Amino acid sequence: YEYSCQRGRQYVSDLGVGISELSATKNELSAYKAKVQQTQSDLGLLRDNISGIEKLTPESISTPIRVYNKPTYVPKDAFGIGNFSQLQTIFPRMYLLVVMFLSLLISSFITLDTINSSSNLRISILSGMFFHQYLATYFSSLIIVSLPIFIVLGLGQILFDLHIIANFFWIAMLSFLLSSVFILIGMFLSYLIRKESTTLVITTFTLLALIFISGFIFPIERMSLLVRIFSFLSPGRIAMEAFSKLVFYSQVDIAMHIIMLLCWGVILTFTTMITKLLRD
Repeated sequence: YEYSCQRGRQYVSDLGVGISELSATKNELSAYKAKVQQTQSDLGLLRDNISGIEKLTPESISTPIRVYNKPTYVPKDAFGIGNFSQLQTIFPRMYLLVVMFLSLLISSFITLDTINSSSNLRISILSGMFFHQYLATYFSSLIIVSLPIFIVLGLGQILFDLHIIANFFWIAMLSFLLSSVFILIGMFLSYLIRKESTTLVITTFTLLALIFISGFIFPIERMSLLVRIFSFLSPGRIAMEAFSKLVFYSQVDIAMHIIMLLCWGVILTFTTMITKLLRD
């Protein structure tokens, strides 16, 4: 009997342990079921988010950034005018191109006309006429070039509202030096070649080359080292930088630019005089 009772108690104890294990397994299955349901819910939410992303456009995700450049040198009442600041920025280049073209071509025409005139031989025979003839050619070119230069400056003051009158002294000096440099270049080429057709062709190519290396079309930073050095010292780039300082920001610290243009003028003066002396 005792043995049977002991067996019965052991069976009941084992049955209790089994029930406890089954209860633990049931709880684990319930927790796993809850996790599966949560995973299904997350997957459904993810599917909805992906479907929503497919309908989005870049404009609805973020607002595009728009940059408006308002230069400090443009008057406040000019912001409403279409492309006003762009026109103001272009004006110095237009002005310097006019000065370069007129100075170089007009001086070439006048010098060639003087060389090929019938009175040139008679004047050359006279002693002491070298400097008179040289200065007459230079000042004739300078006087003819001055009128269109002042007209262009007047347009810059009236139409583009630039600081021309406020800095007239420095702008006039800068224009005088720049036009003198290109007048001397035209005289040098004319005295050197002396033939009208050849001189005009070479003068045109020289002018185009000076425009390219002056930074009017291509940025100086993209040039080779040797061309970049010459471009940095070119009279067109020097004058354009100084002119922009004057008309845009009213900065008169252009002493170095004036000195560099004076050096160009002195070198070209002696070069032109020596060429004229040798060719005459």
